[in-house]
Amino acid sequence: MSRKEFMKTRIVTAYLIITAAIVCQAWAEDKPKSAPASAVKDVPIVAPAAATGEVVVARINGSEIKRRELDVAVQALITQMRRRGRQVVPDYAAQIQRDVLEEMIGRELLLQEGGKHLPADIDKKTQAQIETVKKQLGGEDQFKQTMSESGITPEEYAKRVHDNVIVQETIQQIVDKEVKVTPEEIKDRK
Repeated sequence: MSRKEFMKTRIVTAYLIITAAIVCQAWAEDKPKSAPASAVKDVPIVAPAAATGEVVVARINGSEIKRRELDVAVQALITQMRRRGRQVVPDYAAQIQRDVLEEMIGRELLLQEGGKHLPADIDKKTQAQIETVKKQLGGEDQFKQTMSESGITPEEYAKRVHDNVIVQETIQQIVDKEVKVTPEEIKDRK
């Protein structure tokens, strides 16, 4: 495998890992399960969104990210970190929020770009990913129960998966366009 092929594979793999994390965060965002009290001290990181929920924290080509969406995403990340045994220090709250917001902006830009060139088989790919998750969870009933526990409807989840497929396809198109491997590079690598 040539260096460019290796880099292409790393980029696509990294993106898929990020996408999987986003899907997991989406499931946890409305009803996070807290770690045992003895394992991690609960530290408030995100200010309550009651008064600021509708405040727009970013505008991306006409699309808006609201304070509540950012708070939910940050809280999902913090919950995920705590589940993995990592303590979250309040001093890093601002940095965590900036990092999550940057990720959300980048995702929105990819989604907007991908929306201009939707793949013909997007519905098929979306349904295939949903079916894979259903199988992983143990079937339709377990899938519905998981959605209910997460506080999202199957339709909302399908929309999220649809958007993830668009983002994945967009990244793949960018990588394919930017990373070129010549036959000579392949021969040199063998």
